[in-house]
Amino acid sequence: MEQLSIAKYRDSLFLMGMLDGSFASSFSDLNRVYHEPKRLALVSALATSRQSSGLSFSQLKEICDLSDGNLNRHLKALEEEEIVTSRRDPTSSRPKKIISLTKKGSEGFAHYLAALEEALRVASMTLSGEQLFEEEVSMENSIVEERYQIL
Repeated sequence: MEQLSIAKYRDSLFLMGMLDGSFASSFSDLNRVYHEPKRLALVSALATSRQSSGLSFSQLKEICDLSDGNLNRHLKALEEEEIVTSRRDPTSSRPKKIISLTKKGSEGFAHYLAALEEALRVASMTLSGEQLFEEEVSMENSIVEERYQIL
């Protein structure tokens, strides 16, 4: 019978998908469209903006420290996923593009943040050595315990 440390035991449970069911799916819930750092900054800026109508292109460019080309590229990716919408401001004398978060974008971002929070919580617990085992995985644990002698 192979001997296994607690850390390796925890890792094996994770790899087998038995550790905290919500965590096992949290990585798959980290939507890549939000996860890219500059897009995360863009969506965060829109989500936290006090202007319910959205932010202008120039405001987002300044907040996120992006060039025109990079901002356009990221906005295009977010628009394709229906996370943001853009429109021309009819009240402005000069062409002014206003970007806002869609309902789908707000809901998806909230889901992404919850998944990220869960992944970070479990990682933090693991790094600090806290106990990660939940009662609902006790039955699955017995399968692994039969294979390995835990130190």
